[in-house]
Amino acid sequence: AGMLGLQDLLDRSPRTLSGGEARRVALGRAIAFKPRVLLLDEPLTGLDEETKSEVEKILAAAASYAEASVLHICHDENEATRLASRVIVLEDGKLRETSTQRGATSPRQTPA
Repeated sequence: AGMLGLQDLLDRSPRTLSGGEARRVALGRAIAFKPRVLLLDEPLTGLDEETKSEVEKILAAAASYAEASVLHICHDENEATRLASRVIVLEDGKLRETSTQRGATSPRQTPA
């Protein structure tokens, strides 16, 4: 709760939480079990820029805490490059390219 900034939310009803607060609670529930793999489907969608920045920091801390591999699904290229150590681009269900933080890109084609 402390790492995710949830201390002040522990006594509140879920219906009273903002979007960012609800996402932090969901993330806390997910990492509490220290999963080996964490799947995040559009975790920043619909958040204002200030909340996005806050949740990005929390995501990085949570992944480190859980020592989990994180599969972060998003449609925002900037978000992907800010958060990922490796970016994989899918287009029409096919792997089109992969890159690492160092910027190395390798185009790939998958069989139809």
